[in-house]
Amino acid sequence: MARRQVIAGPPWSSGRLLPLLVSLFLCGFPAHAAVPYSPAAVKAAFLFRFPGYMEWPPETLKASAFVIAVLGAADVAEQLQGLHGDRLVHDLPVQVRSVTAVREAWDAHMLYIGGGHAEAARIGIAALRSRPLLVITDEEKGLSSGSAVNFLTLDRRIRFEVSLQAVNQAGIDVDAEMLSVAARVLGAR
Repeated sequence: MARRQVIAGPPWSSGRLLPLLVSLFLCGFPAHAAVPYSPAAVKAAFLFRFPGYMEWPPETLKASAFVIAVLGAADVAEQLQGLHGDRLVHDLPVQVRSVTAVREAWDAHMLYIGGGHAEAARIGIAALRSRPLLVITDEEKGLSSGSAVNFLTLDRRIRFEVSLQAVNQAGIDVDAEMLSVAARVLGAR
């Protein structure tokens, strides 16, 4: 699958943020490092970069905005708000929406479910399983709840794991480049 450039606009193409995102994606990020980036900021950076390595069904990209819903993680939602600015994802403006229940993410492209919401994730993901919705969790056994991507902390670095079954079930294609930097990939191509 050819990788598309989906983020446009200056700060990403120059400055200090691009090297940070590259290092985050390739190596993970210390969860408790002595740098000014909080775990919420690191997770938001990952969330904002994931769509660049994924392809949604074409009909879902006819929306007026690329919607990222966030449940139970106000700090991550706030960081996402600060990141997206006027940049585009898959040629769509980004809309970050805080939700109080998984069902409120029905029309979203991505749903991030913060830590401590395992039961809501398990029940909600089952209800939205047929939707082209990339679900990202932050739980110890997040992939077993049905999420496609799950954050982990390994060696004090924030990393992620991917369930190919969940990604495929959502009708989303994931680039091998993203899989190559994942801490763990469940399922086979």
